[in-house]
Amino acid sequence: MFKTISVKNLRIGDIVANDIYYPGEEDPLAIKNSLVTSYIKEKLEKLEIAVIDIVNQGFIKEAPAEETLQEKRARNKREFKKQYTEGVTNVRDLFTDITKGKKIDLDKIECISGNLLTSSGDILTTVESIDEIKLMDDITYSHSINVSLYAMMMGKWMDLGEKELSSIVKAGILHDIGKAKVDQIILNKPGKLTDSEFDHIKKHTVYGYDVCRPLDFLDEDVKKAVLMHHEKLDGTGYPLGVSSKNIPVFARIIGICDVYDALNSKRVYKEKQTPFDTFNQIADIAKGKLDEDLLRLFLKNVVSLYKGAMIRMSTGEIGEVIHINSTNISKPIIKIANNFFDLSKDKNLKIEEML
Repeated sequence: MFKTISVKNLRIGDIVANDIYYPGEEDPLAIKNSLVTSYIKEKLEKLEIAVIDIVNQGFIKEAPAEETLQEKRARNKREFKKQYTEGVTNVRDLFTDITKGKKIDLDKIECISGNLLTSSGDILTTVESIDEIKLMDDITYSHSINVSLYAMMMGKWMDLGEKELSSIVKAGILHDIGKAKVDQIILNKPGKLTDSEFDHIKKHTVYGYDVCRPLDFLDEDVKKAVLMHHEKLDGTGYPLGVSSKNIPVFARIIGICDVYDALNSKRVYKEKQTPFDTFNQIADIAKGKLDEDLLRLFLKNVVSLYKGAMIRMSTGEIGEVIHINSTNISKPIIKIANNFFDLSKDKNLKIEEML
């Protein structure tokens, strides 16, 4: 539910109900389900936009009147991270059950997916929290949670219904469940895999499908996503080597989210990089491989979340992301003190770290 409100009555912390665009531009000023900041409100007033739609939060418990936006965001992050950590623990338990030959517990799956759906209403807070959480000892399990969260966001941006959203979250949680049946030494090897080791790892998609196939409470779309999230549009993926129209939508979505999180996360064999490095890499990887329409939707929305983000530059200076060009998303315009730098032109400057 949403309501239309005058911009002059807009409160910092209100949730935007629909994408808001600059007149005549493709890049949104704010995207659906993001928080209104002082920067966004100021821009709306300067553009003389009279009204916007915001999410009706009448059913949400109001924060104390004296709570600032920063305090509210910090509280939301604490609550989200608590649910996230519990989710990682529950996914670990699922993997342990499969290792022991047990069936997947429906109640556990419903608990994980339900908690993720209810704790991630603020997409900006969700993405920031994923970026901040580093669980190196639980990479496989936290990756499953991350993929399910990114898939949930994709579902929302695609306007999927409640049932489909629940299913795509389950697909994210379970997409790597077959890794419970592969050699853990090979899975956690801190270096390049041999061809035979990689062939062994690739079997996780079939193992996962075998685990999920007899479960009547899982939709067929979920099972196919578990089996086919590594398929590629040009037929070079696995395990079936199918191409294009033969890859279901859920598998395409999970495939994009899987690659994005793997690139954007710290691993034993590589350091964590910034989202802007990831934007550049995934665009190259996607050509002929990933669904470019879905990836464009994903990146358009994820990219916009980083407008206004504080960053540390390669020079050590602290800056702010002011604008992200839709045609060169990995090279934003940065404000440092009172100076502006276009990273597509200033080749010697690089974003070192998100703050």
